[in-house]
Amino acid sequence: MKIIEYSEKYRDDMLFCYLSAKDAIGKYAPEAYRAPVLKDDLLDVEAHYIAKGDKFWLAIDDDNRVAGMIAAAVLNENELRLHRLFIKPDKKRHGTGSKLLDAVEKFAASNNIKKIYTRFALWYQDAEPFYTAKGFKHVRTEKHLKTMAKNLTASQIVNMVELSKEQLLQAAQILTDELPLGWGSLKDAMEEIDMRLFKEKGNTLLAAVKNDAVLGFVGILPHYNGKVYEIHPLAVRRDVQGRGIGTTLVAAIEDAARGQGGLTVYLGTDDEKEPGQTSLANVDLYDNFPNKIANFAAGDHQAAFYLKMGYAVVGVVPDANGRGKPDIMLAKKLL
Repeated sequence: MKIIEYSEKYRDDMLFCYLSAKDAIGKYAPEAYRAPVLKDDLLDVEAHYIAKGDKFWLAIDDDNRVAGMIAAAVLNENELRLHRLFIKPDKKRHGTGSKLLDAVEKFAASNNIKKIYTRFALWYQDAEPFYTAKGFKHVRTEKHLKTMAKNLTASQIVNMVELSKEQLLQAAQILTDELPLGWGSLKDAMEEIDMRLFKEKGNTLLAAVKNDAVLGFVGILPHYNGKVYEIHPLAVRRDVQGRGIGTTLVAAIEDAARGQGGLTVYLGTDDEKEPGQTSLANVDLYDNFPNKIANFAAGDHQAAFYLKMGYAVVGVVPDANGRGKPDIMLAKKLL
């Protein structure tokens, strides 16, 4: 199952999915509401959602059929409302609704949305248990419609010296899960955190924590008498990636480096996955290197994340991870 943004080529199948879902729900509805009716917004998703800056997602199954849908309409800079969460009857209880809602919450987090509303008819028997399990609370009931809402509370950024042993183990698990080439076991990851946090002097490690769970962490190591800081490492738990947590962590660690007198922050990021993710992989970096830097393409490599945050490629270590697998150096001016 994959979640994609709306594409017109799936329009007819999306309508079929909607009618199938409405027909299944209709048996619980009063007589006047039983017959499924196509709504104007579904007949023209582009005009009613996309053109207005709102969002519409589809769940596509392994047979390339529409299994579900969800829309999000931005109410103001802090709030949005869900629309049209429908799942094809034979695709229910396969995690489809959760994946669709997750797409909305990632969009909301990346746009600093603080609250999500939903409204549904009382005969949508699966709706309230689903939303309650996802953290939504009852707001009001008017006639046959129930409104629920969820606050998207931000994670807290805390110094990792304040974390419990259990939370440090959570951080270590994230490190080995997300960067297994560097830390292949939980023991390796825990030793790395212990060394950087407690045994070495001058390092700073910050974690994003929500409801006592570690979502990710980042560190800086001082160089050049504290004028330059190296980001090492940065890891975010996979199930919360794409929600702005990495951006928040990097911004916080930049502030920490700046507050300690740092002028520059930098990092090395390896391009070591086959067949190479960036334009600097598997090429002769000794031949017209300035041109290769000027035309650098990050592709799906993590360097793209740092470029968006204002970092620039300032150097490369050729063959650092084997022939054609460079270590790419990025840096950013702090002051």
